[in-house]
Amino acid sequence: MTLDTTQAEKAGLDYERIKGSIQMRFNPVRQASAERLSSELDSLYFGRLTIARFWDAMQNRDPEIRTAIGKRGDAVEQLEWQVVESENAKEIDAEMAERQCEVLKEFWGNISVTDVYKQDSHGGVGLLARQMLDARAKGWAVHELTWKPRVDGTLTAEFRFCPLYWFENMTGKLRFLLSDFAYYGVEMKPSEWLVTTSDNFMESVTALWIYKKELLQAWVRFCARYGMPLPVIKTDAAPGSGNWNDAVEAASSITEDWAIVLNTGASLEFPTLDRSGDGTFQALYEDLKRTIVTVILGSDLATISAGAGQGQGASLQGKEDAKREKADASLITETLNRSIDKMVLEYTFGENVPILAKFVLVPSKNQDVASDIAVDRMFREFGIPLSQNDVYQRYGRATPSEDDDQVGEAETPDNVGENGQDAEENQLQNDNLGISNEVVDSAKKAIAKARAQDLEGVARELTSILSVDDPQAVLKGLRHFILNSQMRAKHLISNPDRLAHEIEKLLATSFLSGTQLAPKV
Repeated sequence: MTLDTTQAEKAGLDYERIKGSIQMRFNPVRQASAERLSSELDSLYFGRLTIARFWDAMQNRDPEIRTAIGKRGDAVEQLEWQVVESENAKEIDAEMAERQCEVLKEFWGNISVTDVYKQDSHGGVGLLARQMLDARAKGWAVHELTWKPRVDGTLTAEFRFCPLYWFENMTGKLRFLLSDFAYYGVEMKPSEWLVTTSDNFMESVTALWIYKKELLQAWVRFCARYGMPLPVIKTDAAPGSGNWNDAVEAASSITEDWAIVLNTGASLEFPTLDRSGDGTFQALYEDLKRTIVTVILGSDLATISAGAGQGQGASLQGKEDAKREKADASLITETLNRSIDKMVLEYTFGENVPILAKFVLVPSKNQDVASDIAVDRMFREFGIPLSQNDVYQRYGRATPSEDDDQVGEAETPDNVGENGQDAEENQLQNDNLGISNEVVDSAKKAIAKARAQDLEGVARELTSILSVDDPQAVLKGLRHFILNSQMRAKHLISNPDRLAHEIEKLLATSFLSGTQLAPKV
């Protein structure tokens, strides 16, 4: 695939475009009224994206929006990334798959990411993922691509994040505006732009934000007018008299630093005002805050819930965070696979090369350790073998080497028998019975495997119960499992499958061995 690695004929970004846009920037919050934002939303439906200026201001200045969006951005920015082989890659061409993995690792490990308004900032995959996630907020996130081939034949690229109001969508596909005054944009080549698309939540947040803003302004005015008690001077003097005028002058002079002299016929009072409106302001303001955060995150922040006494629980919020993080990682992964991986591999290996490797943003693992331990114990009780390496990896522990100091000493089948006898005693007993250790070990493995196969249904049922997210549903499933355990045990005893066959085979082997070694009379 041929990539445009020059800037000569590219309808992209240059110094004058960025400089002109910076000089035309303004504070849209001053113009943010219900009428103006309604007009901007109407323009959005016609393909004009100027409302993105207001959305940028909301994201930067509103504490709830900034915190909630920042939480999503922090989550994806810290994720690890990998390059893995595609499905069936080894069956198609194992050598080519390995080479493609090396190319993509080299590419993604050397990309440069910045922002057209903050070109002093530099990052890699983490920053790119955070910027791409802006599509969740606004519907699109756009990066200009600059390809940079190197002398050793490898390829890298620079990604520059652009504000959304530099584009228009009047034809159903984003087009680049050559200036802030342009009405129609120019076509954007796929090899020159990375466009991330998604459903947006800022359209819903806009109405909530304007109501919250106006409510807060009204609350501030209310506090400015009625937050301090109203001083009242009472006097017996006749209106217009000298004493009356002195009282009026004294009332008008009351400030933070003031003093007043009154005659015996006048008094100064600070009557208590009705502040019942405060509670209405606060209740509505807190509800708007919670709703905004819920729209962005799918659930409110733990700090907000705790303050209102409506917390959802740490475990449930953690599961919601994990689901959202997984969805965000999937959006970024699929976009980069489709838009970047294919171009890099075709540039390196030629057009129409089979794509056998891909970039993956790996979501963090939300492990329920208690549930995993319960399942492992159940497997051990039922005789189902577990891989030692799998257990180490699942719990994030390193496999100990011979030189490591080990905590405790595990009992192994080579040293200890089922009833505590050592290997020599077992061997002596087996020799007396005429059965070799090899036969016994083979029989033990066969019986354990048969028992595991007979109990596969039980294991699947328990695993299914423990994998449910709802704690109440888990308890209900476990109660049902316990109530049916007696009936299940009777069924396994009366209808054995593999276990009975293996026991029969062991008994037959023992009988034949004993017959052959028995003394003749």
